[in-house]
Amino acid sequence: MVNLTLTLFHRLHTFKTKKHWTFIAIHGGLWLALFSGLVSAGDTEELNALVGNKEETSTAYDKAFRQTSLPYSLRLKDFKIETNAADGSPTQYSALVLVDGKLVEIAVNSPYAVSPTEDIYLMNFDSTGENGKVDLCVLMIERQPWKYPMLAGICLLLLGIAIWCININKRTDRQ
Repeated sequence: MVNLTLTLFHRLHTFKTKKHWTFIAIHGGLWLALFSGLVSAGDTEELNALVGNKEETSTAYDKAFRQTSLPYSLRLKDFKIETNAADGSPTQYSALVLVDGKLVEIAVNSPYAVSPTEDIYLMNFDSTGENGKVDLCVLMIERQPWKYPMLAGICLLLLGIAIWCININKRTDRQ
């Protein structure tokens, strides 16, 4: 990070032509993505909430089982299990959850974004209710405050690489 920072400062100090924009985009994007990744390692928070269909909950637990209050309430409304027609094996799980009274669908690998930095994932369920009905599920709340700066760094890096590749093709066409 130190070497990358010094290289960027040196190039910004000696900035003269538009070809330096490619260098700045690649190295600046890499710096932003790395910095966001390093800083977010300590800021990312994963919480688990047990959500039932009987009453709302606004509590979640971290990995050390410490209780945390959520700024919204959760309640399981319905749970669906889609199965394969050929052998009856499950193919997809999804839960209809009330988040502060708003009905949202949360499925495996399809989270619900509460805010730009907080997502809710479906992690597990309990089907020991009457007639095998699911009346309890586990939701994971993931808070990543540095998600979008990291994404911006990756996009800037890719943009710089694309421009660099275009410029290389132009130079080889002229020769």
